Amino acid sequence: FALPNGEYQVTLMFADYTNEQPVKDYSFDVKLNGKQVLTRFIPDDFVGGRAAIDKTFTAEVTNHSLRIDFIGDGGLPFINGIQILPVSK
Repeated sequence: FALPNGEYQVTLMFADYTNEQPVKDYSFDVKLNGKQVLTRFIPDDFVGGRAAIDKTFTAEVTNHSLRIDFIGDGGLPFINGIQILPVSK
């Protein structure tokens, strides 16, 4: 994402509406600008099947770019929404 330099609040939104029961056979990692923020993340572990969860992090943009990487670790990563807001100072 092309952004002015500064500090941002990044909310990643996950929802698995395909399974009524939690799915345990997939996980993935997430990095913001190269910094690992989620490791072996399984959304269903937090909310069960057919539910949503948001995870919020702070990221510093120094090169006018915010990079979000999703790395599969036993399954395909997925995301349902991303919100990026500047942090007021």
